[in-house]
Amino acid sequence: MCEKCDLIQDAIEKWFDVVEKSKIDNSIVPLKPEHFIELIYNSLIEQD
Repeated sequence: MCEKCDLIQDAIEKWFDVVEKSKIDNSIVPLKPEHFIELIYNSLIEQD
């Protein structure tokens, strides 16, 4: 896989970890999926 694909994969996995943890301890998820995707997208653009 390409480097960017790996970055996206890592970021998504981290986000899902956060979501799972928030379900367990009833904390607030820091980001909505749309915001998260936007962050990934922006970070990919900056890398070019």
